[in-house]
Amino acid sequence: ARASPVVHIDETGWREDGHSGWVWTVSTPTVRLFHASRSRAGAVALRLLGEEGVATVVSDFYGAYDQLERSQQRCWAHLLRDVHELTAAHPGDQGVAAWAAGVRDVYERALAWAAAATAAETRPILRERARDRFEAELVAHCQGQPADAPPAVLCARIVRYRRDLFTFVADPAVPPTNNAAERALRPLVI
Repeated sequence: ARASPVVHIDETGWREDGHSGWVWTVSTPTVRLFHASRSRAGAVALRLLGEEGVATVVSDFYGAYDQLERSQQRCWAHLLRDVHELTAAHPGDQGVAAWAAGVRDVYERALAWAAAATAAETRPILRERARDRFEAELVAHCQGQPADAPPAVLCARIVRYRRDLFTFVADPAVPPTNNAAERALRPLVI
């Protein structure tokens, strides 16, 4: 898993013999590692992936993954779910609806661009420039929001993780979601 170019990581709560803990997974197309731990700290992720790892890490927005000093892709499925929940919490708020539609639009255009670039075997430098453009556009979309507006928390997350949102545009091997790890954990959760 550590030698894979892309690795997915996730964790879920786990109770055993009356004690709380966590089950972590590290997933690639050919490997699924499960690790039980009493801790949910970033040190567990670091130990599982290795300090010298080179794999791009696909994860959700849990802060433990911030310790990983390598290329990352944060999960768009998680972000879009939170955007949807925000619009559901503010029905009829046209500002929230417009903001949410803008976020989805940037993502959908980035996804389409990446697919076309992969099919056309677009050069890496052009993919990196496109990544930077999508990132700048999404951040600009957030910068117009007042600090007390409903999207403020999600805007802060977007700005904080801006470098980790469009890795999939620059690297065709990286998916935009963490579904591989989510699917790996699902049988355990059930």
